[in-house]
Amino acid sequence: MKKLYPRCHPYWKNEDGNIIKNNSIKGLAVSADDFLLPCCWLDMTDRDNERNGITYMRREHLKIQNNDTIDDIVNSEEWKHFHRVLLEAPYDAPERCKIKCSKALPKGAGNEIR
Repeated sequence: MKKLYPRCHPYWKNEDGNIIKNNSIKGLAVSADDFLLPCCWLDMTDRDNERNGITYMRREHLKIQNNDTIDDIVNSEEWKHFHRVLLEAPYDAPERCKIKCSKALPKGAGNEIR
């Protein structure tokens, strides 16, 4: 399994356990069906969501219209689980994340050990 460098997450951990700040964080995305997503790469068809194992990110209670603030969504158990998988169990990460986020950003991208 390749190492993941999630573009949607504010930091990564290297092989030594050091935290590396992600200075090139990819912004959140809003889908046409009113869901907030970690990034635009996860705005997929229902079939692709099933294949990637992330249907839990599109539960009715996570729709923007069903929440008072964006914080309510990004602090939900579903979002916490998603980010925990990316950092602690990348072998279980969605295939789309493995494809898009398996290459480290070039050194000139401003990422630094914290």
